Amino acid sequence: MEKLYKDDVQEDIYETGSRAAKVASFILFGKLVSFFLMAAAFIIIVRILGPSVYGVYTLAIAVAGFFGSVGNFGIGTSLNKFIAEYKHKKDYDNVNLHIANGLFILFIAGIVLAAVTVLFSSYLAMLVFHNAADSFIIDIAAISILTTMMYGGTSSALVGYGNGKHVSVSILSMAIVQASVGIGLALAGFGALAPLIGLILGSTTAFIVALAYMYVIEGARPRMPTFGFMKKLLKFSMPITVSNFFSTVVNNLALIVLGIFTTTAILGNFGVASRLGSLIDIITGSISLSLLTAFSSSFTGAQGSKNIGRIYSNSVYFSFILVAPLLVAVVVLAQPFSFTAFSSVYSFAPMYIRILGIGTVIGLFSAYAGAALVGANKVKTMMKYNILISAIQLALIPLLIPTFKGFGAVLLLFLITPILGDIFFVRLMVRYFELKLKVKKLLLAVAANAIAAGMLYVLLIFLGWNYELLIVVAFFAMLIAYPALLGLLGGIGREEVDMVEKMSTGIPVIGFFIKALAIYSSKFMR
Repeated sequence: MEKLYKDDVQEDIYETGSRAAKVASFILFGKLVSFFLMAAAFIIIVRILGPSVYGVYTLAIAVAGFFGSVGNFGIGTSLNKFIAEYKHKKDYDNVNLHIANGLFILFIAGIVLAAVTVLFSSYLAMLVFHNAADSFIIDIAAISILTTMMYGGTSSALVGYGNGKHVSVSILSMAIVQASVGIGLALAGFGALAPLIGLILGSTTAFIVALAYMYVIEGARPRMPTFGFMKKLLKFSMPITVSNFFSTVVNNLALIVLGIFTTTAILGNFGVASRLGSLIDIITGSISLSLLTAFSSSFTGAQGSKNIGRIYSNSVYFSFILVAPLLVAVVVLAQPFSFTAFSSVYSFAPMYIRILGIGTVIGLFSAYAGAALVGANKVKTMMKYNILISAIQLALIPLLIPTFKGFGAVLLLFLITPILGDIFFVRLMVRYFELKLKVKKLLLAVAANAIAAGMLYVLLIFLGWNYELLIVVAFFAMLIAYPALLGLLGGIGREEVDMVEKMSTGIPVIGFFIKALAIYSSKFMR
C-alpha cells in the first residue's frame, strides 16, 4: 500500500512537471524566436547609436524603472497564481473577477506612476543627463511604465491559464513590432528615442494580443471592478509589491548613481551586458514563470509541501545541467562574442558579461525558490528577506559605484545580489519544504562544465585569430562534448534520463531535442 502511494505521488510529480514543461516549452519557443529578432535588432541599434547614445537610453529606462519600481503591484504574479488555482477548481467566475480587478489596478497605477515621472523629468534630466533639455527623453520613457505593466499583467494571466501557445504569440508580436520600429527609427536618426518608442509600441501590441486571447479564445468574461475585490487582491499582492519595490528601486538607483559618477559610454557598456542577460532569461525565466503555475496547483493538494520540495529540487537540477554550459560559453567566450556582435567600441562589455554569466548560474537557486515560495503563499516571509537584501545593496552602492564605477555596479547587481538571494531563499526552502537537492549530481555536473570550459579555452588559444569561426566551432564542440562528459562523470544517471524521457513525451517544440540529448548522454554512462 505504501509503495502504491509513493508511485501515485511520483506520477503526480511527473504529470505536474510535464504540464509545467509543456507551458515552458511554448514560452521558450516564443522567447527563442523573439530573441533572435531582438538580438538582430539590438546589434544593429547599438552599432548605429554607439556607447554614449545607447547609454542615454539605458539611463532613461533606469529612471522610468525607478519611478515604476512598484512594478506591477505584484498583480502579474497574483494573476498567474490565482488563475491557475481557480481554473484547477473550475471556478471560472473567480478567474474573471481576478482578471478584471487586476488589470484595472494596473491601469490606474501605470497612469499615476507615469505622471509622477513626467512631473520630475526636468529635475532628473539635469541630475543624470546634466541637461534639462533632455527631459523629453524621460517623458517618453515614462509611457513605457504603463505599457509594460499592462502587458506584464496579461502575459502572466495567460501563463496562469496554462496555454503556452498564446503566451508565445504575444511574446512574438512584441518582438516583431519592437525590433522593426527600433531599427527603423534608429536608421531615421531618432537616436536614443528609437529603442524607447520600439519598446512602447511593442509592449502595447503584445498587451492587445494577450487581451484578445483571454477574452476571445480562453472565454474570459468582463466583470466590473469592485473596491472590495481589489482590496482583497492587493492584500495578497502587497508583500510582492513591497518586494518588487525595494529590489527594483535599488537596481535602478544603482544605474542612476552610476550615471552621476561616470559617462554615458560606460552606461552603454553596462546596458549591453544587461541586455545580454535576456538570452539567459529565455531559459530560466520561461521555466520560473511556468513553475509558479505548477507550484500553485501542487499546493492545493494534501501533499503540497512535499511536492513543491520535489519539483524545486528537480527544477534546479535540470535547469543547471541545461543552462550551465551556456553560461560557461558566455564566460569563456565573452570577448569574442561581444566584439563580434557589438564591436570593439564596447570595450568594457566582455568583463561585465563574464561577471553576469557567473552570477546567473549562482542565482538559479534563488530564482526558482521565489516561484516556490509565492506558490506556497509565503509572500510575507519573502518580502522581509527581499527588504533585507535591498538594504544591503543600498548600503553597498556608495561604497562600490563612486569608487569602481561600472565594475562596481556590475559586481553589485550581477554577482553580490544573486549570492544574497541564495543565502536567504534557499534557507527558506529548507525550512518550509522537504528539500533534498541532488548535491552529488550537481557537483559532478560542475565538474563536467569545468572540463568543457578548459576545452573552450584551448579552442580560444588556437582559433582566437578568427572570432566568427571560434564561436561556430565552440557551439558544436559543446553540443557534442558536454552531454558526453555529463554521462561519463555521473552528472546524470538512469533515473534522471528516464524522468526526462517521460516528461518530454508530448512536449512540443523542444521535447524531442531534450530527449535526444538525454539519450545521447546515457550512452556514456558507466
